[in-house]
This record gives sequence, structure tokens and C-alpha cells, in this order.
Amino acid sequence: MKRGKVMHSATTRLVMNLFVRFFHGNRGATAMEYSLLAGFIAVGIVNMLYITRSSLEFPLLSVYSDIINAVQSAA
Repeated sequence: MKRGKVMHSATTRLVMNLFVRFFHGNRGATAMEYSLLAGFIAVGIVNMLYITRSSLEFPLLSVYSDIINAVQSAA
């Protein structure tokens, strides 16, 4: 065996290969970008629902009361 050359087991080579592929690949970065984008969109949707909750409250309560009245009159 030459000096400086180290024999690795199959498991060690597999783990080293996985680390090399992980650090040189860009799939993880793409997944991270998509998750950040989805997070920003979700925050925007929640923000808009929070802002418009008062304008949506009355129509939804009106529908709810109509449903309750219809169920009570049918019983």
C-alpha cells in the first residue's frame, strides 16, 4: 500500500459519497427557496385575512344565522 493512501470500508465510502453529493448538489437550496416562498405566501394570506376579518364577519354571521334558523324551523 502506498503511503498516504487509506483503505476505507464500503460504509465509509458510501457516507463520504453522500456528504460530497449533499454539499455539491443544489437540490437542497432549491427546496429551501420554495419553502421560503411558500412561507411568505402563507404569511401574506394570513395577514390579508386578519386585515379583512371585520368586513367578512357580518356576512359570515348572517349566513350562520340563516342556517341555524333553517335547521330550527325544519325540526
